[in-house]
Amino acid sequence: MSPSGSKKDTRHDPAGAVSLVVVGAGGRGTQYATFAQTYPDRARVVGVAEPRPFYRDRLVRTHGIPPGHVFTDWRQAADRPRFADAVLICTQDAMHADPAVARQDPSLILSGPEETLESHLIVFAAEKARHENRVVSPSDV
Repeated sequence: MSPSGSKKDTRHDPAGAVSLVVVGAGGRGTQYATFAQTYPDRARVVGVAEPRPFYRDRLVRTHGIPPGHVFTDWRQAADRPRFADAVLICTQDAMHADPAVARQDPSLILSGPEETLESHLIVFAAEKARHENRVVSPSDV
């Protein structure tokens, strides 16, 4: 509890590390999450949404993600109150749009080819986030 009696906001690391949720823990999500291993003072993975147990469990073990922040579907994470500074959307390219527009309170990092049909929705999400003072970082891999 904070001195005012309200629940303490635990999203932000006192050392300045950005807390991340990885949506899609296959090759792309796992690779991006290694940044948190390499630079733990700059980022930490605090949640994962991945339907495949092998990939989900691997990220949980590697990053020590608490059970309450482990999801089999990105919709489960989106339904929760915000618990991270940013979301890494690392699903298959054709599956980026829905998680990108589901919630606008965390910042987003989107990855995928710009020429996909969903890129129009990603641009919409980016504009909405920009107007709400959020960070959106699209990337093409």
